[in-house]
Amino acid sequence: MRFVCNEYDDKGNLIPNSGCGEIDHITFDGYDFGDRQLEQVMFKASIEDGKVVVNTVDDWSKNSYLKGLNKKHWLKEAKEHQADLDVATCPNCGNDVDAQTME
Repeated sequence: MRFVCNEYDDKGNLIPNSGCGEIDHITFDGYDFGDRQLEQVMFKASIEDGKVVVNTVDDWSKNSYLKGLNKKHWLKEAKEHQADLDVATCPNCGNDVDAQTME
C-alpha cells in the first residue's frame, strides 16, 4: 500500500511520471467531518505496517486547542473520513492527490 502524488491533464487523464510520485503521507482538513470545531486542524494519514494510520499534523499534546478535544473520538472520525475521502493534499507540493492507497 502507498500514497502517490500524480498530475492529471484537463480531461482527468493521468500524466505519466508526473507529480511527486510516492509520498509517505497525505494531509486533509478536519473541517470536512468536524465542521467549525476542526476547521484548519490538519490531519495526516500514513501507512505503517500495511495499515493506514491517522493523526494530526500538529502534536496533539502540545497544541492548547487540541488538548481540549476528545482525541480518541476525533481520530476515529478522521480515520473513517479518510477511508471515504477522494482527494487530499500532497505534503510536498500542495497539489490535490488521490486519498486512497495504491496497491
